Amino acid sequence: MLVSLKVGQTTKADVNERIRESQGQMQQAYTLHVDKMAERNDGTIFRDSDVRQRLIEKGFANPSLARRENGCVAR
Repeated sequence: MLVSLKVGQTTKADVNERIRESQGQMQQAYTLHVDKMAERNDGTIFRDSDVRQRLIEKGFANPSLARRENGCVAR
């Protein structure tokens, strides 16, 4: 079973609305695991790109990076 994790950010009040927009006509079922402000204990914020970079540093595969390296980028 292939499991993927989507990390993203939005300025919309309703994150589910943003997810539906990003899916277009596909509208796949999903599980929303976290819906919180991306704020550190010191009050600074972090972006979705910071989270993705940390996952890569921890050894998680980055499928979108692999697709780019293999020349399989949607245009």
